Amino acid sequence: MARQLARRRLSSWLETSNLAPAKATDDTALGAMPAIILLQDETNRQGPPLDGLRMLASVAQEAGRARPDKPLMFRDALGHRRDVYFPLVAHLHLAALDRVMDSIGSADRVDALALAADVVASMRGSNQVAKPPITTEVTALALWRALCLDEIARLTNNEADRDDVAHVVDAILARLGDGGSLHPQQAEESLDAWTWRELSGLHALHHLAQAAPQSRKAAWQSRVKEIALFHLENTQPDNTTNQPWGWPAFAAWPETRSFALQQLHDAQAHGLTLIAAMLLADGC
Repeated sequence: MARQLARRRLSSWLETSNLAPAKATDDTALGAMPAIILLQDETNRQGPPLDGLRMLASVAQEAGRARPDKPLMFRDALGHRRDVYFPLVAHLHLAALDRVMDSIGSADRVDALALAADVVASMRGSNQVAKPPITTEVTALALWRALCLDEIARLTNNEADRDDVAHVVDAILARLGDGGSLHPQQAEESLDAWTWRELSGLHALHHLAQAAPQSRKAAWQSRVKEIALFHLENTQPDNTTNQPWGWPAFAAWPETRSFALQQLHDAQAHGLTLIAAMLLADGC
C-alpha cells in the first residue's frame, strides 16, 4: 500500500509540475526524483541522481557563504521551514545513489560520489550537531546529519567517519527521554513540537540502526523498538502529523505495525503531500 501511494503521488507531481525544482516554491521537491528511483524495480531503474546532487551542492555552498553557522532550512509546499528537510532530501539522493551504484559507469560514479561528498560536507559546519555534546533541540537534525555522513562513509569506505557517526548516535541514545522516548521534552515546548522531533529523529535512527556496525547494531535496534513502543502506548493521532515520520521504524516490528498503518491512513486521509510520499518511498 505504501509503495503504491508513494509512486502515485510522486508520479503525479512530475506529470503536473512544469517548474524545475530550483524554481519551485517547494524546496523539498528536489527529493522527488531520487525517491522515484527508490520505488523503481531493477528493470526500469534510472541512473544516478546527478542533477539533484549538483543542485544540493550549489544550494549548500550558497547557504554556507551566507549563514555558515546556521542549518540550511528547506521549505515545503505549505511554506514551513524545517532543519531536517535538507538532510532528508540529501539522504534520498544518497540512498538512490547506493541503489544504482553497481549499474553505472565509472565516470558517473566518480562524479556522483564527489557531489555527494560536497553535499554532506556542508552539514559538518555547526559544532552543535557535528559531535557530542548535542543539545536536545537539535536531536533530530543531528541524527539526520549523522545518517548522511554514515551513508557517504559507507559509499567511500571511510571507517573514520563511521566511527564519528557511532559516537554521535551513542551520545544521543545515552540521554533517554521519559518512559524510554528518544529525547527529553523541554518544559517550555509544546507536545506537538516535541513529538514531531521524536518521530522525525526516529526515522533517521531506524536507518542508522539498520546499517550499524555489528558491535552496535543490536543496541541501536533495541532502542528503535523501545522508542516505537513508547509512541504506540503514549502518542495520540492528534499529536502526530500527516507526514509519516518514523513509519519504517513502526513497520519493522509486529508489536508496533498498527502505528505505521495509522500513519498511512492519516497521510492518505489528509491528502498525500509530496514530502509524505517521499517519506513513504524512503521506507519501501
